[in-house]
Amino acid sequence: MFNTIATLVDQGGHIVSSYALYGGTHNLMEYTLPRFGITTTFVDPNDIEGFKKAIKPETRLIFGET
Repeated sequence: MFNTIATLVDQGGHIVSSYALYGGTHNLMEYTLPRFGITTTFVDPNDIEGFKKAIKPETRLIFGET
């Protein structure tokens, strides 16, 4: 998953993600990606408006897991 995200999101990029994630995925987005200059905003997966509000000009990826 890291390789896919690193391909799609450059340094300074932003991700909007559901907060309902597998632990390893959450760890990647919370701790690893910021070391590469990539930030993540975590949103309630049932809050569509929350996803819309979290989108910034630098957002490059909206992420969810099922």
